[in-house]
Amino acid sequence: MSEEPRRQGSMRLSHADREKLVQHLQSALEEGYIDLGEFDERASRAHGARTVADVQGLLDDIPTGEVEPLGHDTSLVTPDETVELHAAMGSKKMRGEWVVGRNVKAVSHMGNVTMDFRQARVAYDRVDVEVQSHMGNVTVILPSDWIATESVDAVAGNVTNNCAATKNGERAVKIVNLSGKAHMGNVKIRRERRFLWWRF
Repeated sequence: MSEEPRRQGSMRLSHADREKLVQHLQSALEEGYIDLGEFDERASRAHGARTVADVQGLLDDIPTGEVEPLGHDTSLVTPDETVELHAAMGSKKMRGEWVVGRNVKAVSHMGNVTMDFRQARVAYDRVDVEVQSHMGNVTVILPSDWIATESVDAVAGNVTNNCAATKNGERAVKIVNLSGKAHMGNVKIRRERRFLWWRF
């Protein structure tokens, strides 16, 4: 029997790891995948976890968000259209092969908007994204060969761009330019994260 699974299972969790698990559970609650009782039970388990083994299976039955909600077919969006994403005290996630127009508008009012460009269908070398985050969160996830530029005004908020250069220092294939305002909200541009047995 391989020792690798045993070693992974005994790895310690950090405070950030536990908080990330709870954030996933919070999103699942807001989207109706779990009820309040399940959230309380799983969140307590996440907060009390010390090792990877303690949280095995915690998220196994929760979809990762690649399937779009019923009634929203991004294949009907033409590349020239503006894609508008809105989240008010809820979550809106665009993942998988969604069609990205030349312009995207993301509005988060006490909610969470996630735009994952890793498998998106993009016809242009540059995409302009206008963000309006009011006490909410906007997250942009880019492939390793894309870069992001931003001129987002942070008013009692936070803007983080971890994609100002390509991961390997090569020439960027595409550019995502963000503008707008983060008013008591957060805008984060990042690459794919890897946390032990799942990726997000």
